[in-house]
Amino acid sequence: MRVGRVAVGALAFLFSLLAFAQLSRDEVQARGGSRTPGRDVVFRGGGSEAEEATVAVFGSIATAGSGNPAVPQSLFGRKEDAFLVGGPATAPCFFPAYLADGKYYFQVTDSSGTRLLSTDVVAQRSVTVKGGVISSYDGSAHGTDGKTACGSLAVNLMPYGDAGSQKAGYVAWLTPAANFDGSVTAVDNVCGAGCFHGFHADLSLQAAFRVEDKQSCEPTFCVSGTKFNDLNGNGVRDAGEAGLSGVTIRVAADNGMLISGLSAADGSFRICGLADGANYRVVEVPQNGFRATGPPDRDIGRRVFSRGGAYIIELCDADQSGLDFGNQAIPNAVGGFKFEDLNANGARDPGEPGLPGVTLTLTASGGATKTAVTDAAGNFLFTDVTPGSYVLTEVVPPGFSQTKPASGGIPITIASGGSSLDSVFGNFRGILTGTVSGLKFNDLNGNGVQDPGETGLSGVTITLSGGGITRTTTSGSDGTFSFAAVPFGTYTASETPPANFVQTAPPSPGTIPVLVDFGHQTVTGLVFGNRAIPGSIACTVFNDLNGNGVRDAGEPGQSGVAIQLRNAAGQVLTAASDSSGNCSFLGLQPGTYTLSETVPAGFAQTAPALPGTFTINLSPGQNATGFLFGNRAQGQGPNGSISGTKFNDVNGNGVRDPGEPGLSGVTIQLAGPATSLTTTTTASGDFSFSGLAAGTYTLSEVVPPGFKQTAPPAPGTVSVTLASGQNFTGVLFGNQAQGGGQTGSISGIKYLDIDANGVVNGLDRPLAGIVIVLKDSSGATRRTTSGADGTFTFTNLPAGTYVLSEELPPNFFQTSPGTPTNPGGFTINLAPGQNATGFQFLNKC
Repeated sequence: MRVGRVAVGALAFLFSLLAFAQLSRDEVQARGGSRTPGRDVVFRGGGSEAEEATVAVFGSIATAGSGNPAVPQSLFGRKEDAFLVGGPATAPCFFPAYLADGKYYFQVTDSSGTRLLSTDVVAQRSVTVKGGVISSYDGSAHGTDGKTACGSLAVNLMPYGDAGSQKAGYVAWLTPAANFDGSVTAVDNVCGAGCFHGFHADLSLQAAFRVEDKQSCEPTFCVSGTKFNDLNGNGVRDAGEAGLSGVTIRVAADNGMLISGLSAADGSFRICGLADGANYRVVEVPQNGFRATGPPDRDIGRRVFSRGGAYIIELCDADQSGLDFGNQAIPNAVGGFKFEDLNANGARDPGEPGLPGVTLTLTASGGATKTAVTDAAGNFLFTDVTPGSYVLTEVVPPGFSQTKPASGGIPITIASGGSSLDSVFGNFRGILTGTVSGLKFNDLNGNGVQDPGETGLSGVTITLSGGGITRTTTSGSDGTFSFAAVPFGTYTASETPPANFVQTAPPSPGTIPVLVDFGHQTVTGLVFGNRAIPGSIACTVFNDLNGNGVRDAGEPGQSGVAIQLRNAAGQVLTAASDSSGNCSFLGLQPGTYTLSETVPAGFAQTAPALPGTFTINLSPGQNATGFLFGNRAQGQGPNGSISGTKFNDVNGNGVRDPGEPGLSGVTIQLAGPATSLTTTTTASGDFSFSGLAAGTYTLSEVVPPGFKQTAPPAPGTVSVTLASGQNFTGVLFGNQAQGGGQTGSISGIKYLDIDANGVVNGLDRPLAGIVIVLKDSSGATRRTTSGADGTFTFTNLPAGTYVLSEELPPNFFQTSPGTPTNPGGFTINLAPGQNATGFQFLNKC
């Protein structure tokens, strides 16, 4: 036996497998790629950036001995010693080839591939690949516990028949279950060219081995060479021209048998198990975007020559080396690969196939475009690309979502004579979704930005449209809105401004482009701002000559009267009535306003009725009119007066008995045809209104907290008909204190008014350690300081009148209840047992 010569071929056999795709031989050739296994390279802006991403390349199998761990070999002493393993067979376990995960069938044939030697049914010859290696098998005939150093199960090839009395050559086949033609099982030559017992040669992986259990056996030999990057295209491997890994090399025998392998990391390849004296054709499968430059047509030896890019070899008792293949990248080309991202993780994992028929678009910086369509293997290529900058995008097929790149397209820069061949696009078969959310706010000042105090607007319709989809939602109570489960795609977000509002954000055209994709699955921060259409308030001041509170014919307008308009925040606008008595305030935002006048000297207000002001709830865009202020000049005829006393009706009998004192600080109101006046009682409880014209007047009081009115009887008012020049006296208002002699309290809080607007809002916070002063009607004074939370309290207070004030800290000024130039306080009429609270002092440093 010629064991020594055969031992030359006792190496691991790496063979390419096209997994999960039924491809023709031409399609197999198109499948070749220039990408380094386990890595994509994407060119950006003239440079390159390597992205770590697993790329499924072709697989590998090997025959192995029965030892543990199983060691690859090609020569066995008996048939029972031959086992099948998958993927990398020996450490280190990072060969540039592996098996795609999935289910496979295997068989054993003679060396021609035309005679089936496996004797059991194909269902018994099923294995499962996981993680690139054989992980399990079906049936019971081929079980074993042996494993390679890289974790592949060693599967016993027995039972299979003998190759013949003088034959020692066998071939192991492996094909994906999806590519197995199950209609053919064990009948020779019935399924046509390239099909052997259900195993298609161009879709299967084959490994040749020999069993030296014959009296006379034939040796096997190997062919080897290098696949290199022919940078200058001269067909010769020059210094600096590196090997190309992962490239498919095929060896076809005259009998139709096909064996294939992959070039290693350095570009070298070695395919063994070839019979002596047979003729073989050795070819390569060029990578996508490369063209073959060698071998050139020439005679190498008596039994070796190259023609049409292939080596023709007659093996004669020796290995054949030096079979080199050169490839050169096609200049000015852009290419890459499109795959199906089965798990939607944005990277190409083992077993994820190419996607055919997908359109790619290459757009130049000037706007010109070119298109290409992926081939059956998922490859695409643009040629004759003018040097410059481009963006490469895809037309995502219906029912798919783009996952790689995560967003948009891939920037590419092509130099003169250069190329970019490694752009990768991934799609998930299904509709991935994301979320879109934002805010709708009331832009009070119309600057297009949400400023402090500008709250959300509820109930506004927001629309998201694009790709044949239109969805609407409404903003919530806080102005926020969101769309859930939005399919990947490009959309436009818009709003329907509420009635009497105009849009201030975003700027014209008032819409927001929205991209939902693998890189933008959560889109936030969409902002729409609206400002109410401004409204106005108009009024008229007139000279109420007869003092009846109604503007009669002939009563003229009153010019130069100061009119004030106060909003809910306490901000005040002023205007003066014109020569016709008219006044107006323009450009007003919706809200609640108080309209008042400063009664001119020498006049008494006759309209409106007490308290002499108008409260106006202004809607967006409303022009509120018809507000009349009437004033009557004093001194028209002899003036009269009305006076009286407010007393503490201790026994509550409605009569002022001896010893029942007056009550000070109580508000008394006077309403009549010529005037609407208020005053407060003196320390003895007295009050008076003077300068009154003749007419009928109604007097009423504001009952102090903690008291109930006892006189006059219900409705608690006094009507006085005053003659010209009459001084009417003796009007009595009686109140009885509630709660007996209980003591009460006065409390409040001290604030630092950050924005100095006199209102607690926004960032305003309590201010500690400030002295608060309380003075009673006798002049007695108490002091306390605000606590850490700004609060203060005075307790054990008898009923009476108090003045509450603060001692301003150095370098501070008051914003409420007074003004920076005129600090103020509070006058409090405390009833027995009353706990008066809510008094606020606001300061700004």
